[in-house]
Amino acid sequence: MTSPSQPPRSVATAPPNVPNPFKVTARFDPSSLGLEHPIGLAIGPDGNLYVTDTSQAVAVISPDGKVLGQWGSPGTGAGELSFVSFSGDPSDIHAAIAVGSDGQVYVSDNGNYRIQVFSGSGAFTRQFGRKGKGDIAVDAAGSVYVADDQGESVSKFSPTGHFEWRIGGFQAKDPDLIGHEHLALVDAHGRVVMVNDDIGRVLYVNSRGHKVDGFSAPGCNVTVDALGYTFVNSCFSGQTQVFDRKHSFIGVWSGPDNTLSMAPVFGSNGRVFALGQDGTILELEVTLP
Repeated sequence: MTSPSQPPRSVATAPPNVPNPFKVTARFDPSSLGLEHPIGLAIGPDGNLYVTDTSQAVAVISPDGKVLGQWGSPGTGAGELSFVSFSGDPSDIHAAIAVGSDGQVYVSDNGNYRIQVFSGSGAFTRQFGRKGKGDIAVDAAGSVYVADDQGESVSKFSPTGHFEWRIGGFQAKDPDLIGHEHLALVDAHGRVVMVNDDIGRVLYVNSRGHKVDGFSAPGCNVTVDALGYTFVNSCFSGQTQVFDRKHSFIGVWSGPDNTLSMAPVFGSNGRVFALGQDGTILELEVTLP
């Protein structure tokens, strides 16, 4: 929502003949991987895919579609998971996942109101957090950023899980920080990249919790590649828009084939993956100027 004193934010308008820079090069059906319906996807420093699934599990999958490992089961104990829908809509299950530069895996165990941390092989390491649900991002130092979708805020935790700061919330003075924030990652400049889907704004927040940049773009999911191009996905249409480093609109996913449920994620090996709305894992080729 926006402050009553603020005019509605404008959103990006596609220029004529905007190109489609996306090409699907491989598809991995969930059933072929022993999964029900993948709902979260991250790429580790090893290049492998880490996927949360509605079966209350995390799967590790090679870039070529081979299942390397799986862990998790329903429950409330250490290492057990509860991915739930707070709205009652089974298609609205949240299970964000992020992988640190050291290979540790951070899972938003929203039904148990906590973040669980695992080794790359699935060994439970620790847990932290509080009631809420949302996305996760991890910086190079191991600090963890968590978006609370219920409190409409973003919090930073130290590498050991100690609370450091919180921004946003219902009483925030900056209208860009009032609403539901969805985290992407921490970019090459150490900025947390997120999108406020209530007003259609992509925001960049530094490690001290200060907003340092932003631009208008409709969506509820965002990622950034190694070159600083920003990818904004609409969770309703499945359309993904691409913006260059100056925030100019330069590309858009088009066509009815397997629209995306999330913005693409980028591996250090140059490979790009995303989730289709039907749960299919897609490998993409992205061609940009």
